[in-house]
Amino acid sequence: MSEELKKLNELHVDIWHLHKKYYPLPDDDKGWDDLIFDIGALREKYPDNSELGSIRHELVRAVVNTLDSRYYEGRHYDRNNI
Repeated sequence: MSEELKKLNELHVDIWHLHKKYYPLPDDDKGWDDLIFDIGALREKYPDNSELGSIRHELVRAVVNTLDSRYYEGRHYDRNNI
């Protein structure tokens, strides 16, 4: 396995751990604060200017969108009316 593929695999594993850790997102601000902290750690590990930075960005966005949708579904809110 090439070094590039190993790094990409590690990124996917890190994203999976992030998703698993916060799904479902706790019903409080601390859950969001902790998520943001962990996203910052991933950003340091895979900086925007690195070869994996843009991939990290898109994968984190997908996780956050999923968590956000599930969070509002669980609270029975229409987030478009908030």
